[in-house]
Amino acid sequence: MTAGPGQGTDDASPAAALIVAAGSGLRLGAAVPKALVPVGGRPMYEWSLAACLSAKRIDRVVIAVPPGGGADFGDVEAELVDGGASRSESVAAGLEKVTSDLVLVHDAARPLVTAALIDAAVEALERDPASDAVIAAAPVTDTIKRVGPEGTVTET
Repeated sequence: MTAGPGQGTDDASPAAALIVAAGSGLRLGAAVPKALVPVGGRPMYEWSLAACLSAKRIDRVVIAVPPGGGADFGDVEAELVDGGASRSESVAAGLEKVTSDLVLVHDAARPLVTAALIDAAVEALERDPASDAVIAAAPVTDTIKRVGPEGTVTET
């Protein structure tokens, strides 16, 4: 395979990453699109982009950005595409730019993804050609409380 900037390996199929970053940030209460909110000193989307660019199995990155908002993302090592009004519209717009058989779709609002997790997801999908998708998940280790309308705990 011919890989992008230092990614990919010669013994694996190329995979593309689609980072969905077109959310408005309204529920977050942000004055900017959610993916541009600073986390740890840089915009949230940059954490996901760095992980994708470091992943050995990714040879191309596409970022679905708020419509008309590509300039806000600066000069990045990815192709920018205008997203849509919904997440599914943004994914569809991004997928139109992808030619790889294997595609990682990742939400920029989840910036703690690692290159190792990205590679593991691509490898899991490649190992089972009958699968249409894989989802990375981890068991919940924290205590979760459900609170009812009156503000009292209803479930642990």
